[in-house]
Amino acid sequence: MIRRGFTLVELLVALALFALGVAALLPMAVANLRAVDVAGVRTQAVALAQAKAEELRTLPFDDLPLRVPGSDAPPGGFTREWEFAAVPALPGDAGDLRRIVVRVSWDLPGRGSGAVTLPLARSRY
Repeated sequence: MIRRGFTLVELLVALALFALGVAALLPMAVANLRAVDVAGVRTQAVALAQAKAEELRTLPFDDLPLRVPGSDAPPGGFTREWEFAAVPALPGDAGDLRRIVVRVSWDLPGRGSGAVTLPLARSRY
């Protein structure tokens, strides 16, 4: 008599091996989800920094040295800070270059903390 199919013991062994394989992959899946979340938070921070940088670029050049550093708290648990600095003049330079630094930081419960700094230069011309 020829029997076809699997016995219950064979099926249980196969199921146990499959479960071990899936269990071994779970930590990697969790790590990937965390990495995606961190990338999302960092992307939001970069977008906030770029938005503020674009806003500061629209200011008249001669007003930049008069501006004091500032900060605000956009929605989402972020803190945004900016400051202005004169770039050291080169011989023959009329001081036509200013430095603006925008920094966005975060400390989100369960998502970690970090910061993004966006330095840029603004020319008179």
